[in-house]
Amino acid sequence: MRDALQGASAQDMARIREMMHALNEMLDADARGEHTQQDFDAFMQRFGEFFPDNPRSLEELIDSLARRAAAAQRLLDSLTAEQRAELESLMAQALGDAGLAEEMARLQQGLRSARPDLRWGGRQRIGGEQPLGFADATGALAELADLDELDDLLGQDYPGASLEDIDEDLIREALGQRAVDDLARLRRIENELRQQGYLRRSGEGLTLTPRALRRLGSTALRRVFAVLESRGRGGHDMRDAGAAGEVTGASREWRFGDEQPLDVVRTVGNAVLRNATRTAGAPRPATPGAGAGHTWAPTVGPGAPRPATPAAGAGHPWAPTVGPGAPRPATPGAGARNTPAPTVGPGAPRPATPGAGAVEIAGEDFEVVETERRSSAAVALLVDMSYSMELRGTWGEAKTTALALHALIATRYPQDAIEIIGFSDYARVMTTGDLVDHDWDRVQGTNLQHGLMLARRFLDRHRNAEPIVLVITDGEPTAHIARDGFADFAWPPTVETITATLVEVERCTRRGATINIFMLDDDPRLVSFMHEVGRRNGGRVFLTRPGALGEYVVSDYLRARRGRRTRRAG
Repeated sequence: MRDALQGASAQDMARIREMMHALNEMLDADARGEHTQQDFDAFMQRFGEFFPDNPRSLEELIDSLARRAAAAQRLLDSLTAEQRAELESLMAQALGDAGLAEEMARLQQGLRSARPDLRWGGRQRIGGEQPLGFADATGALAELADLDELDDLLGQDYPGASLEDIDEDLIREALGQRAVDDLARLRRIENELRQQGYLRRSGEGLTLTPRALRRLGSTALRRVFAVLESRGRGGHDMRDAGAAGEVTGASREWRFGDEQPLDVVRTVGNAVLRNATRTAGAPRPATPGAGAGHTWAPTVGPGAPRPATPAAGAGHPWAPTVGPGAPRPATPGAGARNTPAPTVGPGAPRPATPGAGAVEIAGEDFEVVETERRSSAAVALLVDMSYSMELRGTWGEAKTTALALHALIATRYPQDAIEIIGFSDYARVMTTGDLVDHDWDRVQGTNLQHGLMLARRFLDRHRNAEPIVLVITDGEPTAHIARDGFADFAWPPTVETITATLVEVERCTRRGATINIFMLDDDPRLVSFMHEVGRRNGGRVFLTRPGALGEYVVSDYLRARRGRRTRRAG
């Protein structure tokens, strides 16, 4: 800098001083609110050669100069005390010799006032194999600062954040025009989702609405059911499960007001037996002797016996029975003896019944299928959120499965209660909104013991419901709550962690809760521990294949629900 200033002509130095003075005057006018775009245009016409990036407004010019000035200050702060003192001395001498020291100090103060939000101090890590001059180092730090600012804008992690805040020029300079086009599409998508009621902006930033959470859950559930149906698991996607419950295999007498399904087989069987009993009590006609020439006197009424046909040549025709179902006389075979047909034993004629083949059903014959009423359930869904879930790529599937199960219970089995519990080093209760917004925990620890502890508290609030605990995890327990109330982590797991976890398993078991476990890894230590949990609790242990977690969890819940019944009062 010193050499450049000393090498400049007196005319050049005068023009630099004139430019800096005009710039400072323009900054002062802007601070007073007196600056206009015409003033800036006139300034650029006079001194545009000093600004090759060709800013279009004073705001753009201030942004560019302030970022470089802040980067230069951070560079100075990052030097050793000796380096900083030497550089400041050289700069002061160069600017003093050129008569620019006063204007430079004034410009520095004006830029600080215009952009107080920039980092105007602080040490920066400086390293590398290739040395840089002061100007290049300042430019590098300014570029890094731009990238940091862009990262903050894209992260939207500040009050009142909006995609409109993102500087398209920064995007274009850092990532290219394609990224600018992507930003425009994101803005359109956000606007459309907000209009449809799926997104809202608040003091906490952009959040999903309850409608969006329900949509996510129902979408996840439809995908699970699509897999179940494609694999022939049956029609789980039932729109109406029926109000009568499920059959027990028994039946009972129908009573007024019963809504259970009619047991058709038992009802018809009762009618047949009753009719047969009544028929058996009716008087039977006497059998005439051989060669008798008179006709049978029929019994009047239902179940009257059908008269036998006389032998050929008897000479006395039968008097037909009047009305529908009149008996048709039987014709004996060739060479038959001139005797009446037998009435008892094999070959005896069957009595005629009005309306041949019909069964008369009375109210006393009806029976209904005995059904069982499904009880409500309390489902605690424990989801592993430890860092290994993301490393193995299973966190997204676990999150989707939790949303699907929550949607299933909320929409189709509202009498059931569900609570989602996430666990890593500690466990915590989560809403569906928390689950959607949350990534995995970047901490060590799989504290299943704490998760089961929270599950027990949830089950205790629903004592009249069937207690069910579902656990999704990819690792054995590596943490537990110690006596001091803090999580104690160790790898490999300590005896204390294993013991504390199994104690919670025993407590859940005594509470009557079934613990079903869905393993996302086949590590031998994990498999061994979970089978021990299953042995103590009586629950089931699944080793799920990739992409099938939702199918396993939803199917298991539906299976448990079908098997969870309370005898309906008769």
